Amino acid sequence: EVAGFEGRHRLFLIGTSMPSGPVVVPVSMAPSALKVKPTGTSAFRGGLGAGRLLAGLSGRYPHDVELPVALALAQGEGGKLGEARQTLERATALDSKHPRAWFLLGKYAIQSGDSRKGLDDYLVRALVIQNQLENRQGRADVLNAMGIGAEQLGRIEVAADNYEKAVELRQKIGGRRGLATTLRNLACL
Repeated sequence: EVAGFEGRHRLFLIGTSMPSGPVVVPVSMAPSALKVKPTGTSAFRGGLGAGRLLAGLSGRYPHDVELPVALALAQGEGGKLGEARQTLERATALDSKHPRAWFLLGKYAIQSGDSRKGLDDYLVRALVIQNQLENRQGRADVLNAMGIGAEQLGRIEVAADNYEKAVELRQKIGGRRGLATTLRNLACL
């Protein structure tokens, strides 16, 4: 198998099915015929073993916070929410201000049935960081997730308020898909 991963280090993986593990080289050193630019974990779907590849990279580059976040995303998409949360705990230990790590921790906590912790601990931190970064898209994503968490806790007014704030931000941004999702969440209250 041949697979690529473009992250902060712009790495390229060659020979991922080798017994010794993946061979990792910088993109600049990869043969030109093999250079690809997949983004995110979606490039690893379809038998390329995202979890295995990203776990290997995380072990090889233990101080790179983007790798455990990508690994956690792959774990979460694969339904391994407990593993994803543990991986994200490691990521937040590396970078306590990583907004995506805190957001995913909150999302996976809510999906695991731990809405209170997801909302009160993780998503509040994610929102503070997104506010500091002045990232409207990030704030909208967090507010939508906070609405879901509040709804699961029976805090319907708080959920509606969070959804409404997310709708307002998403209208300003112009993201139709996110707007439709949040409007659906609001309508289902």
